[in-house]
Amino acid sequence: MRPPVSAEAHRRLMTNPYRASLTASWNDDWARRCADPDRGHALVALLAASGADLTVPMAQADATLAALVGRARTDDEAARIVLQRVLPGLVVVAARRSRQRPDERRRLFDDLVANAWCVIRTYPLERRPTKIAVNILRDAEYLTCVRPSRLRSSGEIPMDEQQRPEGGADHLGGAIERDPHPAYQVALLLNLGRRAGLPPDDARLLERLHLAGERVEDIARDLGVTTRTVRNRRHAATQRLAVLAAA
Repeated sequence: MRPPVSAEAHRRLMTNPYRASLTASWNDDWARRCADPDRGHALVALLAASGADLTVPMAQADATLAALVGRARTDDEAARIVLQRVLPGLVVVAARRSRQRPDERRRLFDDLVANAWCVIRTYPLERRPTKIAVNILRDAEYLTCVRPSRLRSSGEIPMDEQQRPEGGADHLGGAIERDPHPAYQVALLLNLGRRAGLPPDDARLLERLHLAGERVEDIARDLGVTTRTVRNRRHAATQRLAVLAAA
């Protein structure tokens, strides 16, 4: 069993201003979900049981994560719990990978979150049933920080995921999915859009709507605008992304 975490240590962990600056919108979304009287208690309990509560035995936390990941392919809420579980680890990766380039930390963290969402939704549970949180973090880091540089250095041209050879092996140690989850395609398109100049606010809005599964009403309340404004922004952001994709 992990050593218990004191209340003071937990408070420092959760109120660290550096972490809060990167995860604020995700944590706000999580707090809203947990405030729901119908599902909030279950969300809090599942997050704790999956390892957010460090007093939970590792084997037990892994079993809970396995159950959540097994549902995450078709269940947005299960995937969202797993994402919340690995957010602190993604902050650590972003910090380590951007020590020499702190101005890129926000963009890097956003890319890590998008790729982590893809990994969660397509996680090969049958082949990798243990150490799930660590595997998700490693895979997200590889997709964000390692694979792009390898492709550039080797002169390879990244293929669309549907053009990958059937049954081929990827650098993540498993067979490539023949038909990746649509979330993977969305995240891939958003990452390419960012690199092509899609405004960060557009990318974040589309991520919240189409990857995190947030409701227009919740985003409007968070931003202090009307739902019509959010829908108009979504339409404009989608149009700009379409222009970049066509180019």
